[in-house]
Amino acid sequence: MWLRPEAVAQIEFLDWTEADRLRHSKFVGLRGARNRVQL
Repeated sequence: MWLRPEAVAQIEFLDWTEADRLRHSKFVGLRGARNRVQL
């Protein structure tokens, strides 16, 4: 199932793990509306 994105979040993190995952990530907030080209 595919969903249309409704919001864009800003996330901060310290590093990438060896498994390509975010290490010590945190939610900062929601960003304003942007089109797909700007993402």
